[in-house]
Formats: sequence, structure tokens, C-alpha cells
Amino acid sequence: MNICIVSTDYPAPSHPKYVFVEQLVNEMVNQGVDISVIAPQSITRHLLKGDPLLAVDSEKKIGNRSYHIYRPKYLTLGNAPRWIQNILEWLRYKVILRVITKHNLKPDAIYGHFWQNAFDIRKYCYKNGTPLFVACGEGDTALEDLVNSLSFAEKKRLSNAVTGVISVSSLNKRKCIEYGLSKAEDIVVLPNSVSSSLFSDINPLNRNSLGVFDDDFFNCFYRWFYPS
Repeated sequence: MNICIVSTDYPAPSHPKYVFVEQLVNEMVNQGVDISVIAPQSITRHLLKGDPLLAVDSEKKIGNRSYHIYRPKYLTLGNAPRWIQNILEWLRYKVILRVITKHNLKPDAIYGHFWQNAFDIRKYCYKNGTPLFVACGEGDTALEDLVNSLSFAEKKRLSNAVTGVISVSSLNKRKCIEYGLSKAEDIVVLPNSVSSSLFSDINPLNRNSLGVFDDDFFNCFYRWFYPS
């Protein structure tokens, strides 16, 4: 099985974003799946916000297996008018398509981590009959914006192209159905969880062994840190 994963971002050293996607990919690779990751990177964020430009083609090893991460450059303009966003979405699709074509990926299935990424690559799946899967997570904050930009016919076509949806909650499942993006029978609810091999409960009384004492003040972040 050869799966292409399209993600908004992907982590690298000194760039700890979308680590949850990397953990999913690593586990799938461990299970013997051939994976290619496409995570387009914004030139605009590099120029205006100082985000690092990462390698366009890199490789990561997991045990005796490896997979490629492709980060083609593209342009973003934030909250631009809808007609400009349509042009930018077309350009994003083209850079993703160029990676698939250039590297002859020929995926058996495409997985979009969050709806926008599935939407971006939908035309490839329409044309080639490639199964399209999508994750609808608690971070899918642009779902309403996506739905509001689509006509009924476009939503219907997208729904027909999506083979399955992985939702982290029943609420997200209901949203996907109500918005006309997918059918109930095509959605599975898989709540977020953790690997007990990496994380385990500890006795609070033993936290001193970690260098944390009763009068210490500390912050804990369950996702990446947003500096103010």
C-alpha cells in the first residue's frame, strides 16, 4: 500500500509543528505502509514572519524503513478576498500535483490531514479515481470557512470523492454530515489518544525525582507553544 499524506505543515528540527501528523506517519511506516508526505511551505510566512525555509525534499528513517517529505514552496496571503483565495488554492493544487508527477508517486490512496488539504487535492482524485480519506480533528478550525465558500454542487462532488472520514469526535462527525461533506456510513469516530509505551501515569509524590518540587511554578502545553 502506497499512501500520500497531504498536510498543512510537518515537523523538522527547530520546527516543532504538526508533530501529531508525524506520529501517525511513523506508526504507519512501522506497520509496513509506504508513505510520502507533501506539506507545502509558505514563502510569505518566511518573508514576513521569519519562518525557516525547510528542505524541499528530505528523508526520514524509521528503523530500517524510510519515507520522503516534500515541502514545495507556495504563496499565501492570509485573509485575502475570495477570488484571490481561489487563485491561491489553484496554485497550491499545482505545486502538490507537481510533486506527485515529478516523483512518480502513484498513490493507492491520498489522506488529507484536515478538510482543507483533502479539498486542495480533490481534483487529482476526481481525475484518477484515487480513494481520498480525510481527518477531521479538533484543530479543523477552517471547516466552516471552507463550507461557506462552496456551492451545493461543489460540496456534493467533494462528498462523492471522499472515500472515508476519520473524525476525532461525534460532534465533528455531525458537522461533516450537516455540512454535506460526507455520509454517516463513511465516517468513523476515533478519539485522540496517546501511546502508553511513550507516556504513563506517575505518582505525584514522586515528581521530585523529575526535578519538580512543591513550590515550583511551571506551565504545561499539550500542543505547540504560541508565544505572545
